[in-house]
Amino acid sequence: MLSTVITAHNEGDELRRTVGSVCESADADGCEIVVVDDGSTDGSCDSLEQTAVRLIRHRERHGVAKSRNAGAAAASGSAIAFLDGHQRLSPRCLQRCARLALARC
Repeated sequence: MLSTVITAHNEGDELRRTVGSVCESADADGCEIVVVDDGSTDGSCDSLEQTAVRLIRHRERHGVAKSRNAGAAAASGSAIAFLDGHQRLSPRCLQRCARLALARC
């Protein structure tokens, strides 16, 4: 399984678009999405609470490195992809990258 860790701080509607892009880019049954809310104050992560996304919240901003580390610690996949809350992916991109990474282990 592939885990995708998305770090977010006040990403607005961009975060939902990024999560949608990840869902379209990966196999539906083989991708875990972990979103780390790095102290957002705009409510951009609130809509994710009722989804299959694993949401980790920092009450205060810690920075992208600490947020990525927290997401990696929570991830359960054999491979991990790190994204920011405003990125988009081409179709099947994550699965191709995961296969390549796991083949080189």
